[in-house]
Amino acid sequence: MWKGIINSIRLSQTNFSLNISNMKWLSCFVLAATLFFSCKQDPIGTGGEVIPPEDLIGFNVTDTVTIQYETVAFDTTDTYLAARQLFGNYIDPQFGRISATTYTQFLSRIGLNFGDTADLRFDSLVLNLVIDGVYGRSDQPQTVRVLELAESLPEERYVADATIGLQTKGENLALGQTILYPEGSSTALVYRIRLNDEFGKRLLFAPADSLEENDAFNEFFKGFAISTEPVIYYTREPGAVYSFFASSSSSFLNLYYREKDSTGTFVASEEPEPFLINSTTPRYTQIEKTEFEDKLIAFEFPDPDVANQFEFIQAGTSLRNFVKLPHIQDFDTVAVSQALLNLKLDPQYMGSNQRFNPPIELIAVLADETGGLQRDENGALVAVEPGNSSAIYGINDSSFSYNLVLTQYVQSLIMKREENYGFYLIPRNESFSLNRGVFGGTEHPTLKPSLRLVYSTLPK
Repeated sequence: MWKGIINSIRLSQTNFSLNISNMKWLSCFVLAATLFFSCKQDPIGTGGEVIPPEDLIGFNVTDTVTIQYETVAFDTTDTYLAARQLFGNYIDPQFGRISATTYTQFLSRIGLNFGDTADLRFDSLVLNLVIDGVYGRSDQPQTVRVLELAESLPEERYVADATIGLQTKGENLALGQTILYPEGSSTALVYRIRLNDEFGKRLLFAPADSLEENDAFNEFFKGFAISTEPVIYYTREPGAVYSFFASSSSSFLNLYYREKDSTGTFVASEEPEPFLINSTTPRYTQIEKTEFEDKLIAFEFPDPDVANQFEFIQAGTSLRNFVKLPHIQDFDTVAVSQALLNLKLDPQYMGSNQRFNPPIELIAVLADETGGLQRDENGALVAVEPGNSSAIYGINDSSFSYNLVLTQYVQSLIMKREENYGFYLIPRNESFSLNRGVFGGTEHPTLKPSLRLVYSTLPK
């Protein structure tokens, strides 16, 4: 499933010692600690030369641990019923074209009946889209594409990279309307997209038995495929992909109409008729990646002959990182005080004004013996270190890196309490984001990943 070359990172090792004179404290420490590795007895500090050798505990620091670090392309990202979905088209200068389409059904009001069609006049049909994020060029408006589905969504979970290929009826109902979400906006914006009148009339004048309950309604109107029109190279990196807050109470389809009053005059209905999306409405995002043949990612991944100078991660598209410490169990038994994995981003691929911000948080999930994601008996992913299994990227951090604490995990591997299958780094909330990062790989001249290991030893 994934390819890579194990590369050693060979740097210097430093040893230093902590003076302990209280034998009672030492006894407690011995009871609390596990067996220890070899130690250089080199006292540091005033009075160290008079401390008996048997009272010294050594602290060793190394960043020479061999790291296996690879980009892995999983087949799927689960987007079924996710609160936020993605739609749009964007051409990334390093990752190629990303095309995202949201497929969603709508719900009718139980018992809906508009009455005699002779007493109705259609006004308009408006799709309300709550947009709360954008990836790509936010300074260029994108033309919205809304297509009616010609087939129903199957009753199963959907994933971003699955080639489900639901058929549509082909006509863009959005009437050429555009969307523009300001870069850096901190609030969700509601975009009102007026749809084709003929389609709206189909809803208003639908047979009553097609509206009164949802199964019949979803057979009559199977839903929408929402995206944008494909973009071309009018700029170096055209287009955008938007985060659609599908389960927001402000995301719905509104039907405006007039009805005849007692005088025979057609007046606007007191309220438009909403067709809703809620937490249980079937929906998913499908993401396609194309036109990457001449991009950085094609040169570095997944060909092992040139790989390992750069590694890649991207939410939404199932590009994750795999990490393994293949020789960590070669250590004798030691007590690990700290194990800190540092992964360095290459700032030259973050774009001007760092518009290609990487995922804010990476989650560390254990691999299983097959190379897949390890899950517990309830199907939940198993964290590397429960309660401490994420690496946060500091937006204002000039180091452009992530740090992941692996202290308990490394100790378990050394003590052989856990199988060394490695682990994956997955962007948090990956189903509704396309944030990505270009990392230095194990062959990068200056941005190699490193594991800083601090461990203690006891004199024999």
